[in-house]
Amino acid sequence: MHINEIVEKYVATRDKKKALQESHKLELAPYNEILDGLEAVMLRYMQEQNINSIATNGGTAYQSARTSFTVEDPVLFREWVAQQGDLTFFESRASKAAVEAYLEATGAIPDGLKYTADVTVNFRRS
Repeated sequence: MHINEIVEKYVATRDKKKALQESHKLELAPYNEILDGLEAVMLRYMQEQNINSIATNGGTAYQSARTSFTVEDPVLFREWVAQQGDLTFFESRASKAAVEAYLEATGAIPDGLKYTADVTVNFRRS
């Protein structure tokens, strides 16, 4: 195969792949909307009932919590870490484990970070 043919084939295949991904995205959109709606209804119900999980003949719904710490101001965060003298707060991002431990110990998050916590509902087959 000639080098020109390889490049042409690669570009054409990449374009077809992208078109297929877009097509799948559009095809999946209504299903994702239904799933998102059902998750919201179930989460609201579970929170109103003050329950963490529900086992049914059709499956089990259960809540799980996710937390994240994102660096909003890298300079401010680096300064804070320098003041602490503790590099365990550094990874290629803020160290979730170190920040969670600090939050638990002090009730505060380090300067320069944004804290979010989401509760989601999950489903599994019986």
